[in-house]
Amino acid sequence: MSVHIMELIKAFRDCGHEVILVGPEQTTRSDFGKGGEFTDLVRKLLPNWVGESLELLYDRIVFRRLERAYLEHKPDFLYERYNLFLTAGKRLKEKYGLPFFSEVNSPLAAEREQHSGLSLKTRAKKMESGVWRAADVVLPVSAPLSEMVQQEGVPSARVEIISNGVDLEKFHPCVDGNSVRAVLGLSDEVVLGFTGFIRKWHGLDRVIAAMHQRKELHQTHLIVVGEGPVREELIQQAQQLGIPDRVHFVGVVARDQIARYIAAFDIALQPRVVPYASPLKLFEYMAMAKAIVAPRSANILEITGVDGALLFDMDSPDAMTDAIFDLITDQGQRLQFSKNAHKRIIDGKFTWKSNAERIVARAQTLINSQQSSMSQSRE
Repeated sequence: MSVHIMELIKAFRDCGHEVILVGPEQTTRSDFGKGGEFTDLVRKLLPNWVGESLELLYDRIVFRRLERAYLEHKPDFLYERYNLFLTAGKRLKEKYGLPFFSEVNSPLAAEREQHSGLSLKTRAKKMESGVWRAADVVLPVSAPLSEMVQQEGVPSARVEIISNGVDLEKFHPCVDGNSVRAVLGLSDEVVLGFTGFIRKWHGLDRVIAAMHQRKELHQTHLIVVGEGPVREELIQQAQQLGIPDRVHFVGVVARDQIARYIAAFDIALQPRVVPYASPLKLFEYMAMAKAIVAPRSANILEITGVDGALLFDMDSPDAMTDAIFDLITDQGQRLQFSKNAHKRIIDGKFTWKSNAERIVARAQTLINSQQSSMSQSRE
């Protein structure tokens, strides 16, 4: 289960609400920086149309499971994280009139078509837009994604942007990263850091190359927390450049240990981003008052503002490493960005608790409106 879902469920419960979870039967993972290997393997081994047909079959199973949970518990509203070929929430709303909230993290039909291929394109896109239009409230995680949702015919009044968030009790500036630095043999070196699933388009190879090529970066170290398809390539690159002792791949770590690793960073990296994402790592970096290097894009700006991170142009090959160099050589600027980042998190209320409160408030308004309409219709 994703970190986002686990954290939001916890926030709902901390606010005093009962949450009935309906999802895959396998146990949830608490590790961080690991992708969905089983799902990826199935899609890799099977032709697209076979995998997609299985997803359609799974949708029927989910609906039966969801319907049983509804009839047993009679919840006040349904909160569903949108997934491709999944219409169970839409069908439950249509059958029982249950208020339906759809959280959207990405335009999955377009994303799958671009990155892994999609055989049932027409059906996938029709099902996607159908779910969005059926929802009482659609919750995209960024403004660019909100525009995509509205382009599919969802009225703006039924769309509310709710970005990802952070738990300030777990991620805060007082977390001690010295134990991590000690284990890795680091003392006064400037430490760059990255957390999450490692993909080629992140551009960490450029960071490693710059650590070797640019004299100003010769004393820096890089900590990479997580796994991914290019991990081995990056390890080999560091070895070939003669700097394996300065690039530390710690692999997947337990979720409750992530803050300790981020605390060991001096400069946190958000190397690249798709235009509609709400990167989880960014909120955690900011909550821990880290100086951040991130792309200058609309979805990043709505989180960091203009002064919560040192922003660079993704289209410029050397812009990211230039930004890293600026923060390494100017400690005053680095300190200011770290303060700005933390203030931005607090002022913007980018927390799971705040997200849960906004969602519940919106649900309560919707429920009250429906009850009022029902009362008027009886009179």
